[in-house]
Amino acid sequence: MNIQPAIKAYSYLRFSTPEQMQGDSFRRQTALAESYSNQHGLILDTSLTFQDAGVSAFRGRNAGPDGQLGAFLEAVRNGIVSEGSYLLVESLDRISRQTARKALRSLEDVVEAGAVVVTLVDGRKYDKESLDSDPVSLLLSILTFMRAHEESAMKASRLKAVWSEKRKQAVSTNKPMTSSCPAWIDLDKLSGNYRLIPERAEIVQRVFAMTLEGVGQGLIAQTFNHESLPCFGRGKFWHRTYIAKILENPAVIGVFIPHAQDHSSGKKVRIALDPIKDYFPSVIDTDTYERFTSMRLESVQPRRGKHAAKPLNNIFGGLGKCVLCNSTMTMTNKGDGNKYLVCTKAKAGAGCKYKTLNYQIVEDGFLKVWEDLFTKVPNLSAASGSIIADLAALQAQINWLDETIATLTNAIESTSPPSATLLDRLGKLESDRISVIQQHWNYSLRLNAVEKNTLILRLESLRVHLQDTEFDKIKINALLRQIFKNIYICNQKKVLQFEWHHSDIRTYLRLSMIGRNGCIYNDQVAIAPIVNLAKPPALKDLS
Repeated sequence: MNIQPAIKAYSYLRFSTPEQMQGDSFRRQTALAESYSNQHGLILDTSLTFQDAGVSAFRGRNAGPDGQLGAFLEAVRNGIVSEGSYLLVESLDRISRQTARKALRSLEDVVEAGAVVVTLVDGRKYDKESLDSDPVSLLLSILTFMRAHEESAMKASRLKAVWSEKRKQAVSTNKPMTSSCPAWIDLDKLSGNYRLIPERAEIVQRVFAMTLEGVGQGLIAQTFNHESLPCFGRGKFWHRTYIAKILENPAVIGVFIPHAQDHSSGKKVRIALDPIKDYFPSVIDTDTYERFTSMRLESVQPRRGKHAAKPLNNIFGGLGKCVLCNSTMTMTNKGDGNKYLVCTKAKAGAGCKYKTLNYQIVEDGFLKVWEDLFTKVPNLSAASGSIIADLAALQAQINWLDETIATLTNAIESTSPPSATLLDRLGKLESDRISVIQQHWNYSLRLNAVEKNTLILRLESLRVHLQDTEFDKIKINALLRQIFKNIYICNQKKVLQFEWHHSDIRTYLRLSMIGRNGCIYNDQVAIAPIVNLAKPPALKDLS
């Protein structure tokens, strides 16, 4: 007498959100699988349960390589699960909520591999035979998938509309969209508005103040840890990367950048939307942020890493550039006790002329004439006009992108299925739009700085530090980087070229004579007359 081996059954559980696993959904699906197995003499293999918690069936992720439905299919194909085994699901919409065509393909893949799918709500079986010979089963599966997809599509559409309305409300009334906010802000449940957490706001303000004084992110973190300041969030101690996140977050001046999810490429991609101003309470003023932006965008970041806590020897650090190749000028030691500036490209043997310049000569020359240098401040009204023109050009570009995106969106919506080429083009245009908006924002900050005459205030601050008997190179370097974009250094003719922020004007200083031990001055004059030029001289005249 031949004894037929018992057929195994496997439970496939899927939850829309991970939280449902802790609730009735898990209990219900598990109980249905156990009941069906007992009634039909199946062995429910609990050692191999397939669960997709919070994995989307609307996007088909559960059937992909990262999903457990996909894992079951591979297990059948590789013989880990025997052919003829049952896959028990609550209903077909647990398998897929994609379009009927794609959903049916997922069902066919499972049964084609040799498994039997059972929907527990109605006890219906789907296998090769039923799908091939029973048109009712095939039709029911298609209708079920159609209904499930329509429900999910409607839910997604409504959810998108809700968030769209929340964004509109946030723009017009600054009404909080959610309770989610930066760590130095919380939501007042009584008023429904965001508010600063005083002790944390002070920490953020210190981060920016120390950064503008030239203190590196690593040293800021070390300082906070030494002072035993409590960390934001779940961190046990302050780290450089968290300091960087604070500095890079536009929420410090009240700006919120919402995001939308895009699935057109087959993957979930977060797309930045238009910034919302005054959404959060500002923790620092616009001028402080603009000064930091100048340091971040137009110059080198404050020192960080293993050298961040060491004394600064080069007041031109992060600014010095080679006039020939635009590479950074770095400090080197020849072993004679002196420090020298040299082009990094030349030092690496990458093509520029290797010519050293005694650093102390450059510093001494600058300190002799800094007051004269600052009497030649560029005309800020001209700078203002240039920035306004740039803002107008950027706004025109934003307008063009808006019109093009709208046209392309209409074309995509009228095409079924949507063109992959058009979707790729739309994604590129939206990315370009965010980039241009960011540029427009940065130029607006520059214009604000010019109109408030903040350059003069920075120069006065630099004057105070240069006159201080205790020469603080870190603070002077930080202020120089807020005033100048670059300082080009010509080794052969000892020319310093100062490139100002907010202006195309460049100021040139020329050391009159150079001695082995420092400056040798002609008639006690270290620097030739200062000249402001809108266009730099030819490189052959400086090299």
